[in-house]
Amino acid sequence: MTASAPRTEWTVDDLVNLPEDGSRHEIIEGSLLVSPAPALPHFYAVSFLQRLLFEQAPEDHVIGQNVGVLLLNTQQTYLIPDLVVVHAKGRRRAGQALSPGEVMLVVEVLSPSTMSTDLVAKRHQYARMGIPQYWIVDPQAATLTIVRDRDGAVFREEVVVEAGERWHTDEPFDLELDPADFC
Repeated sequence: MTASAPRTEWTVDDLVNLPEDGSRHEIIEGSLLVSPAPALPHFYAVSFLQRLLFEQAPEDHVIGQNVGVLLLNTQQTYLIPDLVVVHAKGRRRAGQALSPGEVMLVVEVLSPSTMSTDLVAKRHQYARMGIPQYWIVDPQAATLTIVRDRDGAVFREEVVVEAGERWHTDEPFDLELDPADFC
């Protein structure tokens, strides 16, 4: 029996052979990230925010979760945001993942086990993908941080909205939120 060399570069094609164990499997520049199932504060924040976005979204927008976004030119960066907003026109397209050009907004809800990845690595990768907006929800601090790509491949923090504050935007569509409603 011959031992095989350990895998050093993961691609999205490798994910199909991983066990369905309730963990989230993502890839950043060829490195596999495995995250445990989220705790209840994360679950509730995602659920309530998704409902609020859905209630205010135009009919031609889709707010979803559990779908990957693939950096197509490498096959070695594949991320699964907690929430994603896309235009419904692509709904008939086949495939396993969204391309970054289809994505208007990604949302990550911080958990103790994924906080550094969400705040640093994913922020960098979403900007690199050219996704125009990244929202970071912190259930513990009850804040929503909005970062946007205004300069090309670099996210700039635009605002931190605290619980009890109403925040209005027209991107990706006209909406108003208060973190107290989902944190």
